[in-house]
Amino acid sequence: MNGEILYKGKKLSGKARTKLFGMVMQEVNHQLFSDSVKNECLLANEEASEQKIRELLEKFDLEEYAEYHPMILSGGQRQRLANFCRCTRMIHFIRQNSPQTGDMRRALI
Repeated sequence: MNGEILYKGKKLSGKARTKLFGMVMQEVNHQLFSDSVKNECLLANEEASEQKIRELLEKFDLEEYAEYHPMILSGGQRQRLANFCRCTRMIHFIRQNSPQTGDMRRALI
């Protein structure tokens, strides 16, 4: 397969694409590494402010789980957490193989 990926009219290098695009698989257990939801967010972006993290946790309906271990969350909550982590990195596009799980459409709009 040949082609180019353009963003705002400019060709993107592989490194640039990793900063703009993210992927969240249906099986997110291999994408979560930290001991708490909040620390998972900080791991995704150490420069994210407390305010930014709180705002996104609220938007993704995860604010009450900030101190919980990610593996005790439901499958839909873990997928929302994985999407949350991509958003804290300011990724513009998220590819999911199951966008309806956990009603992600509402959180991503």
